[in-house]
Order: sequence, then C-alpha cells, then structure tokens
Amino acid sequence: MPRRREGPTRNKQTSYYFFDEYVGIGKDKKRIRFSLKTQDPLKAQWRWEQHYRKVWSEYYGIKSPTRIERVSFRELANEFIDYERNIKRIKEWKLIKNRLAIIFELWGNINFDEIGKDKLIQLDRYLQD
Repeated sequence: MPRRREGPTRNKQTSYYFFDEYVGIGKDKKRIRFSLKTQDPLKAQWRWEQHYRKVWSEYYGIKSPTRIERVSFRELANEFIDYERNIKRIKEWKLIKNRLAIIFELWGNINFDEIGKDKLIQLDRYLQD
C-alpha cells in the first residue's frame, strides 16, 4: 500500500504543488514524484486525488470499469461552476456561467464525448456572427 498523505506537497521556493508518493513493497518500492502544475491548493488537491487513484490502479492491479458512464456537458459545466464559485470572485464565476449558457443554447444537452472538432467549429462560427 502506498504511503498515504493528506494531499499534495507544496514546494516552499516556487509555491507549486507536486505529487510525491511511494508505491510497491520491499525491493520493488519506488518513489513517484511530479509537479501538479498549479499554485492553487484546491486544484492541487483535486489533481492529487486523480493521480493517486490512477497510481493505485496501475501499481496494485485495480481494474478500471469497462463501461464508462456517459456524462453530459451540462453536468460537467455545472460542477465546474460550483467549483469556481468557491474560489473566484462573484463577477468572475458569473461571467463563466453566462458564457457557458451561450454554449448550452447552441448545443443543447449533449454528452461530453460528443464534443469534437465539428462542434467547436460550429461554436466558433456562432460566436463570429
């Protein structure tokens, strides 16, 4: 079992957070360390948790689910707005919310995996008009 930390480690000189964990047992034990590329503690915690799950599944053989649940773009956007609401000023997250409302108006309620180059071109043309 890897050493469990409470979360990401902060570099005192640069203020960037990084992932620093040990995996393996005995001679196979090794250290995994890389930057999370953020100075924001909330984003660092979220990224650390994602990487921790990935490392756990890779090194300890926990299989990822074969069926991936389809997630709507609206659900992801609302989750992002809730996250931004906690860390941004009211003017900033409301601006993001209003911009996403324009995209919802154009695309409707589509799944996230349906967004591709054609949808982005459609959005670009819509915004140019």
